[in-house]
Amino acid sequence: MKKLLTFSIVLGVVCGTLAFAQEEAKSGVTINAEAYAALVPLQIVHNPDRDDPYVGAGLGGWADGNVPLVRLDVKGNFEDKIGFRAHLDFLRGDAGVFEKFTVGDFLGLWWQPLPQLKFDVGRFNEDILRGKVGDDDWHNFTVGMKGKDAIFTRFKGDAGVLVSIKPLEGLFIGVHVPDFSPLVGDTPNYTSGAPDLNGDTVPVTNAGDDKYRALRVYERTQVAVGYELSGIGLVRAQFVGANGDGTDFIAASQTPPVFNNAPRIEAAFAYTGMENLVIDFGLKFWIPIGDTVTDAWSETDHEYTMTGAKGTFWKGMQIALGAGYTMGAIGINARIDVGFLENYKYDNAGLEVNIDYPFWLNFHLWPSYDLGFATIGLDFGLGVNGDGKAKVKTGAGTTETEAKGGIDVGFGLWIQKAIGNGSIRGGVAYKVATENPENVKQNGILSIPILFGYAF
Repeated sequence: MKKLLTFSIVLGVVCGTLAFAQEEAKSGVTINAEAYAALVPLQIVHNPDRDDPYVGAGLGGWADGNVPLVRLDVKGNFEDKIGFRAHLDFLRGDAGVFEKFTVGDFLGLWWQPLPQLKFDVGRFNEDILRGKVGDDDWHNFTVGMKGKDAIFTRFKGDAGVLVSIKPLEGLFIGVHVPDFSPLVGDTPNYTSGAPDLNGDTVPVTNAGDDKYRALRVYERTQVAVGYELSGIGLVRAQFVGANGDGTDFIAASQTPPVFNNAPRIEAAFAYTGMENLVIDFGLKFWIPIGDTVTDAWSETDHEYTMTGAKGTFWKGMQIALGAGYTMGAIGINARIDVGFLENYKYDNAGLEVNIDYPFWLNFHLWPSYDLGFATIGLDFGLGVNGDGKAKVKTGAGTTETEAKGGIDVGFGLWIQKAIGNGSIRGGVAYKVATENPENVKQNGILSIPILFGYAF
């Protein structure tokens, strides 16, 4: 979710007095509120194979295109030593009913026993090492764009724990386990836990879901290091763990395998040595996975079962480069992301498979100019998918197939007016109708979006 300029309603007299009556002014509760909506009063979708375009209109969210959102951001703080944070989101539910209430990006506690040491527990985001050049909202109506995580992935816990260490000036170390199991009293796979001194059942982890066994939980660990070079920039590197898993290649129908959650290594450098300029470069290298364990536990062998002869999958590499520069009223931002070398190999029981997945490229350029009373901007997006190849060799012979790629192009023009602590942005966006070498036609989409955002 995009952040707006916000100010806090500090309830130091009311809530602060109730909760921390004897504490200093920095102890208390603050509440921020923000709202986002995207109105598209007119959208025209044209397919080159059809004479009649589809004309529609819609209302959704600003950043993700889902639903309008009103959020309360509640923070509690006791002398900067311990506290909590919760996002309470109000948004439209299913079938257009405005009745959904859910938790946003935060629902957890933090504890900072030392200036150099901090613990976060629960649902949270920590962006201290995250990519510095993000996306622009207008791309939601032109060509899809990668976010800041494509440069360097943030710490994002759902039911997790993050240990943040700052042992030296400029040095940050983070150890993050993103997803623990909830505790329950009784589980379907075990007898009741040993009673405690009060005769109650001792909580144990949820044995009904084997992905929460300790082996799988800690396999997802993320370890990152960042160092700030004074006057130059930020260097960072990390290992992002994962529970590698996947499907097999089905020779009869030549169905390619599907792999998920391969672990990876990331490195990035953000140059900030020049005023009003940031350049951030990131590299991701996925670790090949093959015969991986599943989330199914064998009670006979007392270990996780193996997936069998799945072959070896390598998600390849991904590079990202973002830059932002401001010179007076002129702002220029650009991003390019490329993924390549993704490959799958299988050789078992007389069947050989080699799949080279297509490379992809995503480029965006969005300059802006401050007119004083408002800001105007352009948005250009380009998406390219290369050709993919598959080779299957059996006793009956060899089959080779090739999938042709294609190109997506989009552009837009907008004007944005700041109003208090919010803004309204309106304009036009167009995704060009394209056709790839295999005559697969993509829709042309003309949109007139109006984005609303306010925070207080």
